[in-house]
Amino acid sequence: WNADTYDTLFIIKNRDSSEAFHWIDGVRGYNKYFTSETTSAWTTDSNVISVSGTTITLGSTLAADNYVIECHRGGASASRTSHTADVPPDLASTTSFNSVTGFCIMTWTGGGTLGQTINHGMGQAPDLFISSQDNASQNKRVYHSSVGATKYLNLEADHITATSSNFMNDTEPTASVISLGATGFSNNDSGASHVGYAWAAVEGYSAFGSYSGNGNALGPVINAGVSPSSTLLKKIAGAVNNWTYIHEARDTYNASANGLRPDLTNAEQGSASGQDTDQLSTGMKIRNANNQMNTSGTDNYIYSMWGTPTVNKSETPAKAR
Repeated sequence: WNADTYDTLFIIKNRDSSEAFHWIDGVRGYNKYFTSETTSAWTTDSNVISVSGTTITLGSTLAADNYVIECHRGGASASRTSHTADVPPDLASTTSFNSVTGFCIMTWTGGGTLGQTINHGMGQAPDLFISSQDNASQNKRVYHSSVGATKYLNLEADHITATSSNFMNDTEPTASVISLGATGFSNNDSGASHVGYAWAAVEGYSAFGSYSGNGNALGPVINAGVSPSSTLLKKIAGAVNNWTYIHEARDTYNASANGLRPDLTNAEQGSASGQDTDQLSTGMKIRNANNQMNTSGTDNYIYSMWGTPTVNKSETPAKAR
């Protein structure tokens, strides 16, 4: 698709060498990015990617290495929705929403008051919400529907879930609004510029849930109803461990083992990492007893999974290369 016409989130990672994940979107501008392994503010840099219609070109900021680029298409840039401050929502926001894949890019200015809301315009409650402050160092907080709004994760950290009402006021997102926290908790600092990415499950394309590890090399099967192109996993209970990103495009046959870590700069891990998985037509089978993916417990892992929606190829809004 034309990334000048459609706001797109690009998630870019060097496969060969130690280098940060770069998160770049069309609403904030393709000349700005944040890195997911730090709490740093966004960086202005026009030499990461350049966009020209259906082609993106990697720039001089990046190394001469192999990369994986995950793309999530938002709405048309000319049709972004401006939501005025109201009760609810309490804060104005700008959103770019793709109804085919349930993906929304949103921006807003924080009000600093616990429980204020922003309108996301998605028509259903999001299952995954990642928020980042643009102009100051702050955590990249993560909401996942299997964790709930009373807890949170940090994208840049390996910790398990933490509990605080200051993240989303202990209030689950609704079909129209997301509740925000207080100043100092990443998504509602007074006067600060914020960016959010939200996904809602779409049958056959995306799924968000949890699974219980069994501690066995023949691990559990995640039946998500999705043939995954991209899967993001995180341990949420027990011993801490890193996030794990798996892409079908990087492993074209089973078993898949080339994991990446959004909270680290590390190059991808190979088959010696002991983190094998099988990519299935309806989800994934864990084939390891690694702490990263499969220690025994009850609902101690969460997953976010994206595939290819059943639409005309010219309209396909998400893929990884």
